[in-house]
Amino acid sequence: MMALIRELPGVTEVTEQDCREDGCHLLLIRHEMDADLRAQVSALCYENHCALLEETNGSDALEDAFLHVIARKDISRKEVEGMRAVFRHELSGYFTTPVGYVFLTMYALLSGLVFVFINIGQEMSASMNLLFSGMQLPLMLIAPLLTMRLFAEEKRMRTDQLLLTSPVPLGQIVLGKALASLALLMIAMLLALIYPLLIAPYAQIAWSEIAVVFLGYFLLDAAMVSVGVLLSSLCTNQITAAILTLGVNVLMYLSEHYIVPQAGTSAYLHPVSVILSFLPSSARLGDFANGIISLSDIVYFAAFIALMLFLTDRAMEKRRHAKG
Repeated sequence: MMALIRELPGVTEVTEQDCREDGCHLLLIRHEMDADLRAQVSALCYENHCALLEETNGSDALEDAFLHVIARKDISRKEVEGMRAVFRHELSGYFTTPVGYVFLTMYALLSGLVFVFINIGQEMSASMNLLFSGMQLPLMLIAPLLTMRLFAEEKRMRTDQLLLTSPVPLGQIVLGKALASLALLMIAMLLALIYPLLIAPYAQIAWSEIAVVFLGYFLLDAAMVSVGVLLSSLCTNQITAAILTLGVNVLMYLSEHYIVPQAGTSAYLHPVSVILSFLPSSARLGDFANGIISLSDIVYFAAFIALMLFLTDRAMEKRRHAKG
């Protein structure tokens, strides 16, 4: 591997600094000041089935720059644990930064307001269908927090090279990141179940119906999150990814409540109505709201989520080949 790195344009010296017990090698690459070798080294590691675990830059003189590369040869997929390793890393990342706490706090606060003003103030009902349907618009506004940094931040920090050269298949990386965001979403929705628990001593609670309603809205919200995952993979800045995700979420909300009903009454706009009706919407949750599990709607949401994640995988695969 060292011999191949020495052949890269701009490289002046390659030395091995350390060899760890786990098989990792720390290489010190001295290169010309105007040469940025991160992409080339990452591609070289990928082509030679060498897992690139870390890249860092440093310098001790104006004419020199250093690139430290820690790599381990022929690392097995089982050893990396693939999707589970990515899932644990991303989920813990939500709680080592304010993002996870901000999302959970905002969801708990907004769901509490919805429950007080709609469930108690207007309907005097413990129905979770009222709560989760009332949370759809607020969730659309805060959902970008879940997905904006998944891939866009990797690109901004240029740590996406580690993903592109990882021995873990890109599909497992995409799935691991998506499952981490869905896990945080489920935690937030489970916290909302405290409200029917609070009034359980004073009212009869149909927990089986609540479970079905929970499943339906989780599938709807998961479809919304999967769109955010795709958009994050297409953006190079997490703010841009958040704005685009918010825009698409608002479009889906407007399509369900305004565009599709209005376009359906016009012969000219009917094709638009048909196309937009395929977007995820709470209109597909009629059976779930009545406590009936709809297999066709489960298949629809699962297929939509799978399509978004597949497109994310293709976008990342395209970038991998572009880097190579």
